[in-house]
Amino acid sequence: MARDQAWARLNATVPNSRITVLYGLPRVGRSTLLAQWCEEQSGLQRVTVADIASCTAPIQVLDHLSASGAAAFIDAFRLIEAERLTRFVISPLDLGARRQLQEQLSGTVQLVALDPLQRHELRSEELAMVEPSGPEANLEPVETATNRPAFEADRHWLRGGLPESYEAASDAASLKMRRDLIDGLMLRDYAPQGIGPGIQMMDYLTWVADQNGGEFDLVDPPFGKKSEAKSAIYVLDQLGVVRILRNYPAGSTTTLSLKPKIHIRDSGLLHAVLSIETSAQLRSHSIMGESFEGYAIETLIAASNRPEAAQFYRKDGPEGADEIDLILDFRPHNGKLVAIECKTSPGEPPRPGFYRAMNAIGATDGFVVHSGSESNLTYTTHRLDLDSARARVIELAR
Repeated sequence: MARDQAWARLNATVPNSRITVLYGLPRVGRSTLLAQWCEEQSGLQRVTVADIASCTAPIQVLDHLSASGAAAFIDAFRLIEAERLTRFVISPLDLGARRQLQEQLSGTVQLVALDPLQRHELRSEELAMVEPSGPEANLEPVETATNRPAFEADRHWLRGGLPESYEAASDAASLKMRRDLIDGLMLRDYAPQGIGPGIQMMDYLTWVADQNGGEFDLVDPPFGKKSEAKSAIYVLDQLGVVRILRNYPAGSTTTLSLKPKIHIRDSGLLHAVLSIETSAQLRSHSIMGESFEGYAIETLIAASNRPEAAQFYRKDGPEGADEIDLILDFRPHNGKLVAIECKTSPGEPPRPGFYRAMNAIGATDGFVVHSGSESNLTYTTHRLDLDSARARVIELAR
């Protein structure tokens, strides 16, 4: 399975970190990737926490580390930290185990995210099945196609990038897999992250899905308390279920108080929450535009390989909203500030507010990305299909 970015990040991070934590959604393929990566390394040994005191391998790998296992690992690591320069690669079982490692071993832990499969990864490689493990192993096996199909863009948009979901033999089987996964995630205990027994995580996920890619008022939410809404969205973000985009310029005193844009990162999970089973249902659904926008944004952020660069822009004015769906701020790297407008229709022009917003922020580059299959370069602002837009972002990010 081609997981180029995560593989490269592992290779870059492990030599420079005492503890590298590989994390991602359940069933995203961490164990498969880790097993393949281990086969390519020398001086590496897969261990349990009980082995750490006696193992002398320079790189040691622990998979499926639970919260209780994380506590035991922390104790074992502290005993050998000063006397041995062992490097550890850990795949934690859940958010609780990951947070324990980050909080109690701060300064020694670096994170590597494994995101759902991207379009280019599915084009280039056949899929390998992701082995079930841990709590999520309770999901029922997914019926998969015996002859793996060639990459289908609509299938990926509909089902998302979780390998079993994309590969399922039918849309119904794929949808059931994603629903089961969501149910399991939402029922977990997030008390250490401030989620009390009265907070229904599914309600907050549905809130995001219903307004996917919209601006969310976390100070005055439509239900529950402000603290509950902020805690729930924080957990969904930490799980990798949602992405929070800040208004440009992110982190400045002028925009910290503005509402963030939030969308569900994997389009398949979005469609599962909304009970969208087929491509025909998606194409006729009122959320289609918002779904494509989130799908395109995730593709282009991954292409940039700089998630910290992603922002959006919205400012109301006398002529209407000045708005940019996605800003990629590469200025610290190469001086470029990229503005991107998302459209479902290839023939739809950018809104006037897009050009006003580009002028307001001083964008150096800008284009439209649409859900069609061909680009149109005859306009001053190019209208690109998603694959061409991905290639454009890779070039601009260099």
